[in-house]
Amino acid sequence: MQDEITQKIAVTLTGWQGQVTEAERALMRRKNSADLDAYDYWLLGIEAKHRMTPEGVIEARVLFEKGLKLAPDFMPLVRDMAVTYAVETDLGSAIDYPAAVDAQWKYAKRALALDPNDATANNMMAVAYANQGDGEQAERFRKLALQFGPNNTDIMMQLAWAYGGWETERAMELIERTLKLNPRYPPWWNFPITQTYFAARLFEKAYAAAKQIGESPNQAAYLAMSAAQIGKKQEAAEAAAKVLRVNPDWTAESMFPYQNFRDETRLPESAAKAGLRSA
Repeated sequence: MQDEITQKIAVTLTGWQGQVTEAERALMRRKNSADLDAYDYWLLGIEAKHRMTPEGVIEARVLFEKGLKLAPDFMPLVRDMAVTYAVETDLGSAIDYPAAVDAQWKYAKRALALDPNDATANNMMAVAYANQGDGEQAERFRKLALQFGPNNTDIMMQLAWAYGGWETERAMELIERTLKLNPRYPPWWNFPITQTYFAARLFEKAYAAAKQIGESPNQAAYLAMSAAQIGKKQEAAEAAAKVLRVNPDWTAESMFPYQNFRDETRLPESAAKAGLRSA
């Protein structure tokens, strides 16, 4: 019980959206734009990134770049620049995927060199290796991320995101643990929650979580597919139309992390049911 209380205090106070960071962000907003330093740009960028929209990711990157001009070796800026490229591939926008993967690798590697013990930097290296198809190295860095951030619920949820499609039970355990520690969680958690519930065929729960994600093609696709699976045909059609408005070339086959779903029929069959192209 004492350990659980300690964990909950740590979760409440720390992290990307902990009370300490939010208090600092509130102070930063009172500053004149000319007085912003690298840390301020980092706080603003995190806020933009966590909207989980294509526009939010681009805005975050611009803010991080401004901060890096002031402090090129400020590790959180370098690390979270890697996060923006990892997130961008998840959103389903029309992007240069190889270029995004290369940029994610570059910033993740640099962040780890600046702080080898940072949990998120290690997880970003896991993402980088996963993008290269090196599952063994990816898993090694995931374990290091959890080792360096045992009470970091953001890390736990990022790992659930990584495992959601292909080690669904493991992802469910991480989600249950994080929700217990932080039931008032930040909105971006809904993306890995949606993916995991969808992979587990818990379509009602996937539908509820998908409604809380930021606006992006993959968010709308999950909403369309989970709605179709539970018989909400009109909502499925509306969400499917939104997918194609934002990215006319969207297909289930191109949906990240399509290649990591253990059941390779889940996405294409659900997409077809929602009126979306499977390939």
